[in-house]
Amino acid sequence: MTSRDEVKVGQSVQNLIAGVEDVLRLAAPARDQMIGLQSYMKQLVSVNAGIKKEAYQGLHTDNFPLSENDNPDAVFAEVERMVGFAKEELLRIQAAKNNKIRELEHERRELQENAKRTEEVQRRQIQELKENAKRTEEEQRRQIKKISDENDQLKNTAANQVAQNQKIH
Repeated sequence: MTSRDEVKVGQSVQNLIAGVEDVLRLAAPARDQMIGLQSYMKQLVSVNAGIKKEAYQGLHTDNFPLSENDNPDAVFAEVERMVGFAKEELLRIQAAKNNKIRELEHERRELQENAKRTEEVQRRQIQELKENAKRTEEEQRRQIKKISDENDQLKNTAANQVAQNQKIH
């Protein structure tokens, strides 16, 4: 350790000692005041005990399964423990609910994206089908025209042959 560090440590220790001396000096009057407050504190404790007893009797008479021999302080400690457990359980349930909400929102986004992709694929397929139908229709028109032309040609050929046959006879 360097001498600079030793000086800093020494100063810190001196400051700590001075702080403890101040606390002890200030604590003496507070101790005297506490002695004077003891009777008041006893009175508060008895009032608090009365309140607890009334609350205990309310618990006992309502719907809390207690026996006459149960210690009110122990009962209240158990009630506080149960309340703490209930709070923890509520927090756990809330966290699970929040996780489920996040999962559902993620799933909804995925479904929307899938629906969008599916819609795009269907739109392209419909467009392709329309184009194929148009090409097929044009091809059929050409074939019909070709057949019609061939039919006209055959009619003309047949008419020419009939006319030649009539000239010969």
